[in-house]
Amino acid sequence: MLSYLQHNMYLTMILFLQWLNEDQAGTKKAPSWNQAQTKLGPSRDQVEIMRKCFNETPTVKLMKIVGRSNRTKFRDQVINPLIEEQLIEMTIPDKPRSKNQKYRLTEKGKRVLRDFDNAVKKINADYLKHIFIGTEP
Repeated sequence: MLSYLQHNMYLTMILFLQWLNEDQAGTKKAPSWNQAQTKLGPSRDQVEIMRKCFNETPTVKLMKIVGRSNRTKFRDQVINPLIEEQLIEMTIPDKPRSKNQKYRLTEKGKRVLRDFDNAVKKINADYLKHIFIGTEP
């Protein structure tokens, strides 16, 4: 079961990425994350992968981090949607199935995580105010 803060962090990330995907008139700039999925934001695995891709990271290590064993499903369900949204990139783009393939966070991905972390800090501060001062979160 997710803690209050974990739940809010995850929901904040989803809402933040939806906001990034809309222009000021409220129309979408790009397709939703993964059309095969029924969600509008990244999975927890995808968020974890983004965090680990600050440094170039091989596929096998990323799979281990999120407990996946099927390379094809991992690539199709987790990695490819992040690449399509330009949040991570391949180190060997002309050989996507290379055993030496690594992934790294793009500038857009770094910006998204930085903004997300700032939003989480605000949620944490609001939550602590609620606990210690008695204000609404």
